[in-house]
Amino acid sequence: MRTTTLSSVLYLVLSCSALAQTPNPKVLVEIAECNKIWVGLPNSIRIMVEGQDSVSLDQIKVTNATITKHGDYFYLQPKEEDMVEMTVTTASHVGKHFFRVKPIEITPMLGAKHRNGAILGTGEFKAQGGVAAVITCCGFEAKCDVVSYQVLRLAADGSMSRAFNKGIRFEGEASALVMAARPGDTYLFFDIQARCPGDTTDRSLGTIQIGIR
Repeated sequence: MRTTTLSSVLYLVLSCSALAQTPNPKVLVEIAECNKIWVGLPNSIRIMVEGQDSVSLDQIKVTNATITKHGDYFYLQPKEEDMVEMTVTTASHVGKHFFRVKPIEITPMLGAKHRNGAILGTGEFKAQGGVAAVITCCGFEAKCDVVSYQVLRLAADGSMSRAFNKGIRFEGEASALVMAARPGDTYLFFDIQARCPGDTTDRSLGTIQIGIR
């Protein structure tokens, strides 16, 4: 684990002032790599106080979040997209810090690999297992659950077929529709609904269009 001097932490705090506002410079907060604070995930931060070896968990209070400590790092987990207020109490003062909380950035992909606009051969297309909600931010190993989506086949002869699918993997009519792929077809996976860490309701992820060559 890298060692961070007090001066370098102060530089980091000042350069990230849009994310963590620190009214009292005696309490320094480091957000890993200047990342935003993401809702529903345990965001890694460091809290340092001049003249004090470490900060204990009972010196910290937060709103709209929970906070835990492991080793030298605290893990701030916001409950919803909003502002998190952190109060750090020391022997000499009380410092308040504010963090803007962002929703997790999600990209829908076919088979967790192919993005909207991809063109696949029939064999490769049929080998895909379903539609995944891939987290494309944050450096976290977190998972979103695909709740449901619809599949539309626009066949090369101009005909159209549609099926509803529940869950990530192709099942039933949706699976049969995928297996019917022929060169020149276009597939739309739309109305993709997913549930991610911190979500209280399903979120819509848009549409994936895949061409078949």
